[in-house]
Amino acid sequence: MGKINTKMNTKLIVFYLFLHSLLMPLNYFFSESAISNIEIIILLLLSCFALIINQFNIPKKLIIFYIVVMLFLLINLFLINYKNYVAPLALRIIINSFLPLYLIGVKEIDFDLILYYWYRFSIFTSIFYLPILFLFREHKVISYYEVAQFVHLNCIILFYWILVNNKKNIFTILFLVLNFLMMFLQGSRMMLIATIFTFLVTIYFLTQNKKSKQFIYSTATTIILFFTFFNLENILLLISNVLFKYDIQSRNVTLLLEYVQGASFSEIGSGRDAIYPLAIDSIKKSNGLPQGLGVIRNLTHGYYFHAHNFFLEMLITFGLFLTILFLFWGAYKFFILLKNYKKKSMFNFFVLMAIPYFIRSLVGTYFLTDSYFLVVFSILFWIKKTERVNENNIDIIL
Repeated sequence: MGKINTKMNTKLIVFYLFLHSLLMPLNYFFSESAISNIEIIILLLLSCFALIINQFNIPKKLIIFYIVVMLFLLINLFLINYKNYVAPLALRIIINSFLPLYLIGVKEIDFDLILYYWYRFSIFTSIFYLPILFLFREHKVISYYEVAQFVHLNCIILFYWILVNNKKNIFTILFLVLNFLMMFLQGSRMMLIATIFTFLVTIYFLTQNKKSKQFIYSTATTIILFFTFFNLENILLLISNVLFKYDIQSRNVTLLLEYVQGASFSEIGSGRDAIYPLAIDSIKKSNGLPQGLGVIRNLTHGYYFHAHNFFLEMLITFGLFLTILFLFWGAYKFFILLKNYKKKSMFNFFVLMAIPYFIRSLVGTYFLTDSYFLVVFSILFWIKKTERVNENNIDIIL
């Protein structure tokens, strides 16, 4: 029963990561709010299923955590007058966070299997799902960011699988190229940067046990990076001319070229530059005290949902003291993970989640509902100095 539970829990984690992307084609039939409600219902059903297959084994630490969270949310609701913004968000935070926190906390997770199922799922979706997304994007049914969310997940695991697991079959390489082209031409700039940065971390750090290969990959990558950096404008011009010749539109290429040629952030920043002064002013006025949820949405009368920056949103939500405390806690937990992890796949999975999240969080994504952040937080939340990892699955001593 234990092995069956481990496999099912592991599959649930992978499905959780892909869930939002899998629902994107529903944009053709439903409104954004309707799709959000469908996602909530699916998450609730998955959470109930996880509880059933794990025989309602709920760690005490998780119960205490949610009691504290509920108290914070209730105090937040009591003190503000824009409850229509905060109440739905509070509910979404609880629903979004439960599945990864519970599945990792219940100790029936195999990180080797997570990477394997993630890889297999990305191959499957590249065959059947990628063409659908391409057509939907061409007809403006979905946005560039929604495309990027999906192909980004595929790119980082396919690249990891080729480089670290040494699975250089033609189909894996082909699907990596197709997903990356989709990201480059039709995705978002920050997701593209996050993807490339994750590639670099994989090359320089996650292949460190294969010294000769790491040296070759690292040296070749460094040479390519220097060449690209000093010839970036010419490379983008060449790509732009080829796309123009075949009448292919690429928002990414256009904006990157404009930036390289001297455009300011306000000209290409998708309007986000207007949020940051507002967020900073709100933090100053609060004197470092917590302001809770929904502040930016209230200040912009519903136009923006959050501050589009992890650190600004943390300072607004939790205040200066709690933010500093959280960052020190995160650094301490990461140090424990770095020093004591016994199975490389656990650490590698953490890195593949944490690096792209951190890059994206600098200009976007709301951390309290982001699946990457919640998975990263869940791993840090449960790990301890006394952690031991056996050969088959993670066994975290609580």
